[in-house]
Amino acid sequence: DEGKDGPAFSALTPDGSVRVGAFADEREEARRVAEMIGRLQGKEPGWSAAAIFRTASGALALAEALEAEKIPFFMRQRPNNPYLHPVCQDLLAYLRFAKRERSRGNFLRIMNRPCRYLSRQLLSEGQVSFPALLSACRTNPFLYGNIRKLQDDIGRIAGMDPFAAVRYIRRGAGYDRWLHELEGKKGEEYVKMADFFQQSAREFRTLEQLEAHIGQFGRSLEEAQKRERAKEGTKTVELLTMHGAKGLEFDAVFLPGCNEGLVPHKKSASGDQLEEERRMFYVGMTRAKERLFLSWHQKSGEDISFPSRFLRECGYREPWRGPE
Repeated sequence: DEGKDGPAFSALTPDGSVRVGAFADEREEARRVAEMIGRLQGKEPGWSAAAIFRTASGALALAEALEAEKIPFFMRQRPNNPYLHPVCQDLLAYLRFAKRERSRGNFLRIMNRPCRYLSRQLLSEGQVSFPALLSACRTNPFLYGNIRKLQDDIGRIAGMDPFAAVRYIRRGAGYDRWLHELEGKKGEEYVKMADFFQQSAREFRTLEQLEAHIGQFGRSLEEAQKRERAKEGTKTVELLTMHGAKGLEFDAVFLPGCNEGLVPHKKSASGDQLEEERRMFYVGMTRAKERLFLSWHQKSGEDISFPSRFLRECGYREPWRGPE
């Protein structure tokens, strides 16, 4: 099983019917899984294939990778479009304001993320002008300084590619500071979405390319739910959850995201809940009639990740990792 960049999956069983892959991050994992699905479809055109996840949102990276490979997919449960999340919309507003459109709407979205104590009463209708803002705050040194800093940040962002710009928005312009002020689940979710958007931006050289991808991905999600479930002999891949996979069988099954904290979920890692997680993992594995591909990724955002204990129970041993 050689991919474009070398071996993707190694055999876990002597006959090679069960294989495991370890990848650098979630996007690399999704890219390699999509590549393997494409290769299988070429070798076994009549085979059915499915990718099974712990949650519906786990399918998003693979959905993007399949879209890039022009492989049609069906989603029984349509997850929310991640690019419509408030964090992604904030980061898009920063990019649009800096690179193209100094609109009032974009500015209202970004002006207090992080908090700069700016009021909408400072703004006129239509386009936003930094000289006008500075003039309105000339008697308030604190607000004047905040606007000058934002003006400098916007000028820097304007000259960067999308990935560098998002990194700067988060670290240089203080957006991450605002994220870390959020509490509990919301804060964790928002940081994860910022990581998602930043990694997406890495793939594109211009804002226009990124926006075109976002639009196409939204259309693909809509089409994936409208598309009928894969029929025998078609090349449509089914993306579904472990719960949704009960009673179904496929010639080839992929279980991406076999990471500790995802499978089992970090909130269900003990007692009866752990046994339920183990049972769901078993359900996912046993949907495969011919070939089973298990995989995990070594980094989630900026955090180091580890293979699921369930992979170890299957006989998998994590390869040695050198120092970062």
